[in-house]
Amino acid sequence: VFLNLKIAYINLMARICDEVGADVTVVADAMGFDERIERWGLNAGIGSGGGCFPKDTRALIHFGKELGLDMSLIEAILGINDTQPHEFVSKIFRHFDGLEGIVVAAGGVSFKPETDFVYPSQSVEVIKLLLEEGAVVRVYDPAGLDNFAKLDISRDHNLKIAGSAEEMLEHADCYALLTEWDELILDAETIVKHIPECVVFDGRNVLDSDSIKEYGTYYGVGTN
Repeated sequence: VFLNLKIAYINLMARICDEVGADVTVVADAMGFDERIERWGLNAGIGSGGGCFPKDTRALIHFGKELGLDMSLIEAILGINDTQPHEFVSKIFRHFDGLEGIVVAAGGVSFKPETDFVYPSQSVEVIKLLLEEGAVVRVYDPAGLDNFAKLDISRDHNLKIAGSAEEMLEHADCYALLTEWDELILDAETIVKHIPECVVFDGRNVLDSDSIKEYGTYYGVGTN
């Protein structure tokens, strides 16, 4: 739960950085110099998922309330995490001034790399929100697509499954990295080959932003 608290905290700092034009990675690095805090876990993004973080956080809230304690600090973790996908999608919405008919290449459905676990996954939450706004979403994930196909969202008529990262990019208006698989941490040359405008939304702050900016537009989480 404490790690989840660190993630929620840095994501809140990322929102502040987006508002004032600062870089949350610099903030996290500065915090990490304090050995009592450490840099590990202070990575802004679209939020945490998986089977443990949400369950353990909710369990602690329930236990604390049974003891008659004020658990608002821990409840705030869930509030920030649950709304982080909305913050990310709002950037895409604002860039295009709406998402109706916009083709989004969505990289990743699993909640983290090296797993096929897709529920709960913040990547899936982002995809849901994109579809609700009328976007056409083409997704690819190296391991999670079979489990993703079991979710109701996979049957949305605006949802397309790609067989590779490059197929995912074809005819897209932008690339949104949602899960930081090595295979999905694409270089600018690969992206611009399929998306000439090179519009990129980095949900994990792992892409080469400087290189992408040479070709087009880059949006990170708390880095613009």
